[in-house]
Amino acid sequence: MDPLILKIDLCLNSNNIIKYVTAEGHAGKSPAGENIICAAVSVLLRSAYRTIVKNSKVEACINAKSEGSLYFRVIQYEESQAEWLKGISDYLLTGIKDIKTESPDSIKIIITVEI
Repeated sequence: MDPLILKIDLCLNSNNIIKYVTAEGHAGKSPAGENIICAAVSVLLRSAYRTIVKNSKVEACINAKSEGSLYFRVIQYEESQAEWLKGISDYLLTGIKDIKTESPDSIKIIITVEI
C-alpha cells in the first residue's frame, strides 16, 4: 500500500451496524500530527468508539498497536441498542465518505457487509 494513503477497512453486520473498523497509514505528505485529513478521521473514529463504550449495554474493544494504526470492534450489544448503534455507524460512515470526497487521493475505504 502507498505510505501516503490512509486505508480504512469498515465492516458492517447485516443491520448496517459496525462490526469493526481498522485504520492504517498516513494521508499525504504532512508530518504526523500536522495532517488535517488524519486528524479528522482520528476524531471520527475515536469519538464513535468513545460514544459506543459509554453505553453499558454494548461491549467493544480498541487497539492502537502502533502510530498510524487504530482498530475497534463492537463485540456484542443488546438488541434494544441496535437503532442507536446504526445511527453511530451511519454518522461515522458519512463522515469518512465526506473526507474521501474532499481528498480522494489520500484515503482508501473498503466497506464490507457480513451477513
